[in-house]
Amino acid sequence: MDEWDVDSLEDTLKRLVADAIDGERQLVAALEGASESVRTGIVAALGEATGEQGGPLLRALAEDRSVDTDTRAMAIIALAKRVGSEGSATYSACLRHRDVILREAATIAMASVGDARDVEVFRERLVKAVTAHPGGGPRLIPKQMLSTKSDILQAVVYLVRHLDESARQELASCLFRHREALAKPEREWLTVYWPEAAGFTDAGLPPDIPDLVAWQKKPLLDPYFS
Repeated sequence: MDEWDVDSLEDTLKRLVADAIDGERQLVAALEGASESVRTGIVAALGEATGEQGGPLLRALAEDRSVDTDTRAMAIIALAKRVGSEGSATYSACLRHRDVILREAATIAMASVGDARDVEVFRERLVKAVTAHPGGGPRLIPKQMLSTKSDILQAVVYLVRHLDESARQELASCLFRHREALAKPEREWLTVYWPEAAGFTDAGLPPDIPDLVAWQKKPLLDPYFS
């Protein structure tokens, strides 16, 4: 069977990721001429590969407007896995992109590993989200999709990572005041990850930031091929 056949692709990618630098060379070489379904898999694997080529290539793919949307979005996620906050300029550039797929990928990357350059962007998003649905509105978000679909919680994770203690307390108060604007799974999330913002603990008890980040990284930024 052809190792780049879709049916055997996952095993091939895992093997090449395990092959470190030599495996990365093969991944890069296979990218040219690969079908779309295979190409996105290769790009995803480059996020966990080892070598000098993968990082720059992922950044180039993410920023190249001539590349198809799915590949660019996957490159953003893979770059976040690979270089973390070092790729913040690339993620940030797509935060307001008109294409929702790119915008969502960039948001997940920034919320999980991005630097502090977009505090105002996420603050504005949060305020807009909670004031647009003052009574809960149509925010029907399945619990298992919160990390990828909840613009409110993505903003919370990003802001908690970068705000000082005073600003975090203001954020907690804002969330509590607008709690009716949150979908039920979002309110339940707050009771677990940030009880202060849900009104269950006294002011000043900070959230567990590593726990929030670990939650945000699931499932897209967790290792898959290694």
